Amino acid sequence: MTSLKNKIDYKNKERIFNTVKEISTEGIIVTDKDVNIMSVNPAFSAITGYSTEDVIGENPRIFASGVHNSDFYATMWSSIHEHGMWEGEIWNKTKSGDIFPERLKIRRVVNEVGETENYIGIFTDISKIKETESHINYISNFDLLTNLPNRYLFEKKLKEHINQNNHNKLIGLLHINFDRFKIINESFGHAVGDFFLQELGSRLESILGEEDILARFTGDEFTILLSTVYKAEEVENRAKKIFQLLNTPLKYKEVEVYVTASIGACVYPNHGNDDETLIKNADIAMAKAKEHDGNTFQFFKASLEKEMSREFTIETYLRNSLIFDEFSIHYQPQIDIHSNKIIGVEALLRWKHPILGHVSPMEFIPIAERTGLIIKIGHWVIEEVCKQIVDWKNRGLPPIKVAINCSPKQFFHPALIENLSKIIERLEISPELIELEITESVSMHDGNRILNTLRKLKRIGIQVSIDDFGRGHSSLSYIKSFPLNTIKIDKLFVQDINDEGNRVIIKTIIEMSHGLGLKVIAEGVESLMELQYLKKQGCDIAQGYLYSKPLTVNQLTVLFNDCKYNGSYYIS
Repeated sequence: MTSLKNKIDYKNKERIFNTVKEISTEGIIVTDKDVNIMSVNPAFSAITGYSTEDVIGENPRIFASGVHNSDFYATMWSSIHEHGMWEGEIWNKTKSGDIFPERLKIRRVVNEVGETENYIGIFTDISKIKETESHINYISNFDLLTNLPNRYLFEKKLKEHINQNNHNKLIGLLHINFDRFKIINESFGHAVGDFFLQELGSRLESILGEEDILARFTGDEFTILLSTVYKAEEVENRAKKIFQLLNTPLKYKEVEVYVTASIGACVYPNHGNDDETLIKNADIAMAKAKEHDGNTFQFFKASLEKEMSREFTIETYLRNSLIFDEFSIHYQPQIDIHSNKIIGVEALLRWKHPILGHVSPMEFIPIAERTGLIIKIGHWVIEEVCKQIVDWKNRGLPPIKVAINCSPKQFFHPALIENLSKIIERLEISPELIELEITESVSMHDGNRILNTLRKLKRIGIQVSIDDFGRGHSSLSYIKSFPLNTIKIDKLFVQDINDEGNRVIIKTIIEMSHGLGLKVIAEGVESLMELQYLKKQGCDIAQGYLYSKPLTVNQLTVLFNDCKYNGSYYIS
């Protein structure tokens, strides 16, 4: 009776096992004690492409991919014999010859006396898992647009180079930012911009050495690791090659543009002993290069870090300067050279911080411009100047024109005209008492856009002058069509007036301006010799320490009272 029951149980177990084999989504393979295949399930055939007839009696080594060496299999069988099982990842081959990864578990089956009777292998195709892992690994380490290493992988590789180096050789870093690339995206669309970034990546790859690494950090910023450098000059030479690459325009269909770059560089171990410091210092050098309007190379030096720290401090305090009423405005008189009449004043912004003390406009204005803070600050200046014009009127002083510096960002801001109009209307002042000074560099922008803004300013009665004339590369064809009132000669030419070249430039500017019907102001006039030459050449107006330094409101009011004569101001 017991024997019959055992037979029934055995048949029942066999039936269950066969059913499991049939419905399992995992591949199942059963061998005899000599590792000859006895049976496989449908999932096995679906995964490998082998039918039952193909494999019965064969050894599983027919699936070997060639990926693993003999040591791998020796270790696997050692585990099976010692522990009765093995589990791990293995690469096998399908009937068509494709290699695929599988998760395999092999179990040794023994009889009542411990002798091996069978081996059972159960496996799962993990190709999709591997593909996902590979994709995740790829996007974690590479930039999807350019297929270059990303910042994470670059930092990892830089660490490896440093660890393997032991100060035996130099490692160079070049941090590259393509200047004004945002304009390309705005003008032609991001699809064109992306195409150009791919092209720029390809060009940079062309100058790499065998072990050099190029990465795209973000946006239009790329970094190159120069793995073997014997002299620091080699890093600069590589930067020169980059500039040469950019001499050829980028082309996409009918679009053709030239791109320039700001490049910062540093060298291990001279400028840092770890990846974080080196990347930071290369970035600092690049930022300094960018301050010079781009298309520039800058090597890192310790003083740059102090400068950047100072700039960061200034930027931080500058953000609250209006809230804490830290700004003031000084005024410098502008004198008619031929009559000594004060015909106007220039408003000059000053900043005194409770901790930093007096901060030069040469320091904080570029930072305000770069961060966009100049918009709010510029609006405050216009408001304060207009209030001061009203105050002088209420004191019974004759009206006088005030020139206000207007930064490029402020000039092109869409709210400029509206804000000016509202202030003029609210304070009831004459618009001709306001003159906006724009730098010559503004004329290098879209001429039609400038002309449109200038015409709007003229319609509301505000005058405009070009400041720092002669330093830039403005288009005279644009300037002659602009509705301007005054050209201002840059003080660099005036203060070195003994230089024959400067004299020629001054004479040319005066003649050209008068030919266009414009007045000429010379700034930075500090000596009688300078004044006499300017007067001889027919310059109209002078501004500088020869007449007066920039004055506080109270000082200027006293000067006005002292110089007031017959409805005007005359300075002795």
